Amino acid sequence: FSVQDMVDTANTMGPELFANQDELNPIPEGTGLATMEELDQCFISRRIVNDLLPRLRLHVTIDLAGMDKNIEHGDYTVITLCGFDRFGRMYVIECHRGHFEAFEIVNVMFDLAHRYPKIFDFKIERDAHARGLRPTLEREQALRNKHLTLVFIPRDTHTSKQDRIKYTLRYWFAN
Repeated sequence: FSVQDMVDTANTMGPELFANQDELNPIPEGTGLATMEELDQCFISRRIVNDLLPRLRLHVTIDLAGMDKNIEHGDYTVITLCGFDRFGRMYVIECHRGHFEAFEIVNVMFDLAHRYPKIFDFKIERDAHARGLRPTLEREQALRNKHLTLVFIPRDTHTSKQDRIKYTLRYWFAN
C-alpha cells in the first residue's frame, strides 16, 4: 500500500481502529471501546461463575490466527469457552490466547471437551479451519475416537470488525 492509501484508510477507520487493526499497535488505555472501569463492572467472582456453571449452555469459539509459533508479532489465536444463561447473558469461563500450532489448538479443544462435557459446540471460522486446522483435527478425532461438535461460521464480509464488537457489547455499554 502507498502512504496515501494508508492515510486514507486511517481517515476512514478513525485513529483508534486503525492503530489496532492496521498497525497492530493497541490504543492508549481509556480511548477504546470500553474503559477498564466499565469492564470491571462486567467481572464477577469465580465462585459465582462456578455456581452458575451447571445451568449454563457452553460454547467454545476459536479465532484462528497464523499457526506459526516463530512469528512473534503476529495476531493471536484465541480460544474462548463461554456459558450463556437463560436470559442470554454471557459468562467467560476460560480464555486461551497465544501463538499456537495446530496440534496445540486441538489439544486445548479436547482438554476443554474432557473437563466440560456439557460443551454444546466449537465454533470456528470456515475459511480458517480449512486452511490449517482441519487435517490435524480430523486425525486427532480419529485417533482419540471422539468427535467434537463443530460449527463452521462463514466470514462476515458485510459488517466491520468494530461494528461486530460493538454489537456484542451493546447490552453492557448501551448509551
